[in-house]
Amino acid sequence: SPDGNRIASASNDGTIRLWDNQGNPISQPFKGHQEPVNSVAFSPNGNRIASASNDGTIRLWDAQGNLIGQTFTGHEKEVFSVAFSPNGKIIVSGSADKTIRLWDTSGNPIGEPLKGHEKAVYSVAFSPEGKIIASGSIDKTIRLWDTQGNPIGQPFKGHEKEVLSVAFSPNGKIIISGSADKTMRLWDTQGNPIGQPFKGHEESVFSVAFSPDGNKIVSGSWDGTIRLWDTQGNPIGQPFKGHEGAVTSVAFSPDGNTIVSGSWDRTIRLWDTQGNPIGQPFKGHEDRGISVAFSPDGNTIVSGSWDKTIRLWDTQGNPISQPIKGHEDWVLSVAFSPNGKTIVSGSNDSTIHLWRGGNWQDWLDVACNRLIRHPILVAPETLLAEDSEMIEVAKDARSNCQNSVWNKTEKAQFMVNQGWAIAREGDMEGANAKFQQARKLSSSINVPTSEQVAWWAAEGWVNKGEKLVKEEKFKEALAAYNKAQKLDRTVEISAESWNTLCRSGSLHGQAAEVMQACEKAVTLAPKNGAFRGSRGLARALTGDKPGAIEDFQAYIKSIDSDEERIKQRQGWIDALKAGKNPFTEEEIEKLKGE
Repeated sequence: SPDGNRIASASNDGTIRLWDNQGNPISQPFKGHQEPVNSVAFSPNGNRIASASNDGTIRLWDAQGNLIGQTFTGHEKEVFSVAFSPNGKIIVSGSADKTIRLWDTSGNPIGEPLKGHEKAVYSVAFSPEGKIIASGSIDKTIRLWDTQGNPIGQPFKGHEKEVLSVAFSPNGKIIISGSADKTMRLWDTQGNPIGQPFKGHEESVFSVAFSPDGNKIVSGSWDGTIRLWDTQGNPIGQPFKGHEGAVTSVAFSPDGNTIVSGSWDRTIRLWDTQGNPIGQPFKGHEDRGISVAFSPDGNTIVSGSWDKTIRLWDTQGNPISQPIKGHEDWVLSVAFSPNGKTIVSGSNDSTIHLWRGGNWQDWLDVACNRLIRHPILVAPETLLAEDSEMIEVAKDARSNCQNSVWNKTEKAQFMVNQGWAIAREGDMEGANAKFQQARKLSSSINVPTSEQVAWWAAEGWVNKGEKLVKEEKFKEALAAYNKAQKLDRTVEISAESWNTLCRSGSLHGQAAEVMQACEKAVTLAPKNGAFRGSRGLARALTGDKPGAIEDFQAYIKSIDSDEERIKQRQGWIDALKAGKNPFTEEEIEKLKGE
């Protein structure tokens, strides 16, 4: 977020999640997209989040995860990229349907789709003053547009392969593009190429960055070299050679005097701007290192590697502490927070981690803050009910963190986490009391709304109900489901869950008690023959023979290949019509085994 206090993440699981800078999820996952979410962006004021998905839609959310207005529909294929205008009033999106779209923050399209690209649009960006949009495409071109959707000039043609990235210079007057055709190109905002293509790399250009003053550009390539260029496209000095594998990440130091590079040769290197290596390669990673970043003060470098670790280094190449372990798969991306106190890492294990760097006190902080949401610390009595010794161990650990590490805000956050755990047990009153304690300790802490607590408590009662069904406590299960729906009418209890309660309860002598569950299952899925069959069983066992016959007939119509089951249900129908009860103890036991 613009203030650096929150992180938004998008996932292939179709959700967006919001996190505070201690790594704690804020509220529930944002649900609404039907397919993977490719891109998320904060508005400039941090109050809204835009998301783009493979379901072809854009959605706008407030910071509590509530959908704002309507879903942004219009794209016909995956949405690859979204961005806010600098003033936060316009959202731009690029899609596999070859178009760019502009939207207001209510989800209304502004004008017609921006058409011109012949293939998928991979990258979109606003200029710093917000008046121009740049787009890069698989069709090998870059295009500029005004905010009314009018193309500015002709497409920027020159790249011979995919345009992988577009970006504006800090002053907004120059656009740089990197391509799989091994070149980089500079353009002015009228679409005129500035100089000749930057030629020199022998393979795809994967990483480019402007220097802080905007006067230099650094590039990293699959050919294993780094190159420095001025903004007229002239190479500055010779290629930086030393890496023995592809260079996939480059960055300037904050003062612009040093360049760091990460490579598939498992090393990190520092260079001055004349291309001279500074010191020896940083060695330690046991697999390919693919992401590097400077701390804001320029004194520390962080690297992430396919060896699943993050490492910190001083500028002499000395490792700071031990490798940071926690990810279960490749670390793909690392970055420092603006104040330099926190590192965020993204991994192929589908997780995001936050870490604090520095001395052993910092690592103690990391340990406690990694555990601040751990269920064993938050609610040991719930998870360790039969192990009193481990409950005491968990309480001692919790006490150590509270007394030695956590500040008031962190203590308040832990109380919020406890509140969520209490709500999960269905105790809405107890949860709200804990949230109020947290608010008294830290007035700035984010606490959930009553509606969010009700939803969470309702989910807890649903889970209790499902557990009670397995324990054959059918009356209690039905009461739990009803409690959940009383707390939140929108809580989802699936037709399958209602049917399981209906059938199991009926087979255990409680057909009358679970009839409500039978009706719920059929109401939610009226065309499901199996659910009709379960209700038919309950009806037969409670003396409603006409209703049972009707349901069994519906069941038979729903299947056409299972002759044995058809014969069985027809036998029940014939018995019921003859005034007999087909559900003997033997038949009931047989059905329990199915």
